[in-house]
Amino acid sequence: MSAAVQNTTSPPSAPLPVDLEPDEAWKERLRQRIQANLRHMFEDARKRTEEELEKASTTGEAERIRAAGEAAIQEISKMAQENYTIELQRERQDRQWASGVWTEDMMKEQ
Repeated sequence: MSAAVQNTTSPPSAPLPVDLEPDEAWKERLRQRIQANLRHMFEDARKRTEEELEKASTTGEAERIRAAGEAAIQEISKMAQENYTIELQRERQDRQWASGVWTEDMMKEQ
C-alpha cells in the first residue's frame, strides 16, 4: 500500500520561488494522510478478494477474482495519486495567493 501515492508529481507550470513550493516533509505528510484515509478501501478490497477466492470452485473463477481484486487495488491507487496531485496543486496555489505571486493562469481565472 505504500506505493499508493508515489513521488511523481509534475512541477508547477512555472517554477515557484523556493519558499512557495511545499517541502518534502509537507509532501510526505500529505502522502501519509491520503494513505491513512484510503487504508480501509485497500483493506476491504483485499479482504473481499480473499473471501471470494475461498469460495471459488474453479481455477478460471479464481483467476477472474484475482484480476478483479488487482484492478480494484489499482483503481484505489489511482484515486490516491489523483488526490495527492490535486492537494499539492491546491497548496501551491494557496501559497501563491498568500504571497501575492500571480501567474498567467491565476490572472485568467480572475
